[in-house]
Amino acid sequence: MTDPNNASSTPRDDENASAPADSELPLLQQGDPEAERLNSEKIDELAHAARDAGVDDIATQTALWKEVFSLERWFFIPRGDMDAMADVQPLAVVVDEQPMLLAFTSPERARQSAITLGLTDEEAAHVLAVPSEGMVESADGYSKVGLQGVLFDYGWTGFYAPLGQLGPIRSHSLAN
Repeated sequence: MTDPNNASSTPRDDENASAPADSELPLLQQGDPEAERLNSEKIDELAHAARDAGVDDIATQTALWKEVFSLERWFFIPRGDMDAMADVQPLAVVVDEQPMLLAFTSPERARQSAITLGLTDEEAAHVLAVPSEGMVESADGYSKVGLQGVLFDYGWTGFYAPLGQLGPIRSHSLAN
């Protein structure tokens, strides 16, 4: 797959209709913006190092994913009826003909990306915060509806993982 940050992306028309029914995605609780910014910057450095080193450099890949899975929450751009939280799902886009969930390492990055993708300021003010472990548990459901992967920090570093590999990547990264 090419660099996702250089690919065109289009929101999926069916992102809400086909999302797993059992997902309960909480709206963001206020966190520490400075800590979130520093976490994102650290992950950016690791993502650049992993991209430069290549996929065969297991140690560098592991360091990146260890930081990603060490985040308490991943942040998403919500789509759906905000008054009916059961209908709210993370935004999915098509990148290089692959439907992917967009995940962010900070709520601010999710908001900025939402605006870049054409959402209104009001729509961009809403962010979903999902425990990273819960997202791994939901990955199979998203795979079953045709989503291929999760793309992190689209517009910044844009690294990704196939949804079906999130569990094994998490287990390996946190064990090392």
